[in-house]
Amino acid sequence: MKRRLILAASHRRKRLAAAAAAVFLASVLVAGPAHPNEPVRVLDARSAPEPASRLTVAAAAQAGGAAQKEQQAYLRQIGALEALADRKKSSGMTVAIVDTGVDLQHPALKGRLLPGANLLQPGKPPQDDNGHGTSVAGVVAALLPQAKLLPVKALDENGYAEERGLGEAIRKALDKGARIIVLSVGLYHSSAYMADIVGQAERKGVLLVAAAGNDSLRFGSKTTVKYPAAYPTVLAVGGVAADGSPERRSSKGSEIDVAGSWRVFTAQLGGGYRFEEGTSMAAPQAAAAAALLWSKYPKLKPYEIRSYLRQTTKDTPPAGFDPATGYGLLRMEQALSSRYKADPHEPNDGRGQAASLPLGKQLSAVLAGGADRDWFVLDCPHDGSVKLRLQQLLSPGQAPAKLGLLLEQAEGSVEKKLEASNNVVVWRVKKGANRLRLQLQGAGAPKAAPYLLSSVFSMRPDDGEPNGRAEEATALADRSQSLKAGFHETDDLDWYKIQVKKAGKLRLQVEPGTMRMDAAFAYRRAGSPETAVDEAGEGAAEASASIQVTPGTYYVRVWDAAEPPYAPPEGFYTLTVERG
Repeated sequence: MKRRLILAASHRRKRLAAAAAAVFLASVLVAGPAHPNEPVRVLDARSAPEPASRLTVAAAAQAGGAAQKEQQAYLRQIGALEALADRKKSSGMTVAIVDTGVDLQHPALKGRLLPGANLLQPGKPPQDDNGHGTSVAGVVAALLPQAKLLPVKALDENGYAEERGLGEAIRKALDKGARIIVLSVGLYHSSAYMADIVGQAERKGVLLVAAAGNDSLRFGSKTTVKYPAAYPTVLAVGGVAADGSPERRSSKGSEIDVAGSWRVFTAQLGGGYRFEEGTSMAAPQAAAAAALLWSKYPKLKPYEIRSYLRQTTKDTPPAGFDPATGYGLLRMEQALSSRYKADPHEPNDGRGQAASLPLGKQLSAVLAGGADRDWFVLDCPHDGSVKLRLQQLLSPGQAPAKLGLLLEQAEGSVEKKLEASNNVVVWRVKKGANRLRLQLQGAGAPKAAPYLLSSVFSMRPDDGEPNGRAEEATALADRSQSLKAGFHETDDLDWYKIQVKKAGKLRLQVEPGTMRMDAAFAYRRAGSPETAVDEAGEGAAEASASIQVTPGTYYVRVWDAAEPPYAPPEGFYTLTVERG
């Protein structure tokens, strides 16, 4: 029953302050991310917008004072006013908005739009029928007066679509020449299909920018960064509150790169403007900053743009990288005025200086000669393994350098030699801090060896493994109990058996500990047909009705019911057995 849905962010509507289209540049915008299997929800009562005809320059000039200050708050927070003052002619590159479409007649957007695409009704214009895409586009239009906007309608009037539709929309944007693609949409499950499309964008030199999600209060400890934001080469954007602190509703995770303003003032469907909230509105802020950087430094690669934005943020508490805001609050003026560092992680020559290697993301760094040592620390949520990918960045015809890799493990450090341009190493890790060291080896080492480093985590096999078949089922006592287990590989199955000794009642429940898990289960008496329980979606508990049992062997099979993921879900499920 699991539908692969991508929903646009929920809207928060506030009272509309009068403003002119001409001063929309000095306005504010915000919206939130998507919830699978759930319609877009209005978070607050909305007042009727002022008609577009009243949003004149004169009206905006008269607004002034407190209203103008409130509208400009996010621009001040991210350093946009200073950045745009120095860059009067901002980037003219193409920025795609993959969303619900845009309001093609909105005064803030009209004249800025390229012929887009409507994947839901091919041949028809990508007219917004939800409002979310218009608000996202409005942020980009405010911050990039010279940019061309490419609307690609992939989500319907309710704000959802299948994952394949989202993937085809990204491909359409690539085919139409977008340099930056804004994805203020999301879902909790990864897939090899979407990972491949994300890789295509990176190889074509296109930057994907995505909203992290708005679910921290809603789902608590189960919340994770949504996909596509959580893929290693996507710029993932969280949210910061007006006082500069991490926004409590913004989804958290090691995959977040930077954070933008949570609350903005932006275009709305029908020609007006309003306040919006969420990471859906933070993502286009980061996209605009990337576009300005690219207009100033057109030869930079997508990984360099991501690094540039990370290294020019304003740090938010706690100090250093954190799962709430990543490297910190986006600061556009700092990005445009600061010098690029090819290795922003230095100094990290010693174990005690190890730089953070966020789980699930790709970083760039440089080994500067034979004496340089690059130490990194990886904070893992559980015991398990990490697949490290190290790619040397070589000039045409250049041979790869010989690298030495030291991995600290519980049973002792392991050293490996890396002599290929692309290397994949599996590293056994423990919950908490894990350190690694890289260095050049051998005579004739180059003066500098730039590289990309990324990581993908997998859970440690359960104590009951192998139990992937009925004949390997983990035996459970005939009593009420709860146990925790996880999925350590794609298509992992966990079988259990209960030797029922006396007749009575049995009830089973499986509850995921993470939104990235779509747990399901089935049960049967030996020799009888199986009954599957798979009614809920990601992160939700599945429970059986009360089962009448008699003496004999009963089997329970647990699995992740979503499509095969890009990586197994991090976290445990809880199997509860109730006997009566």
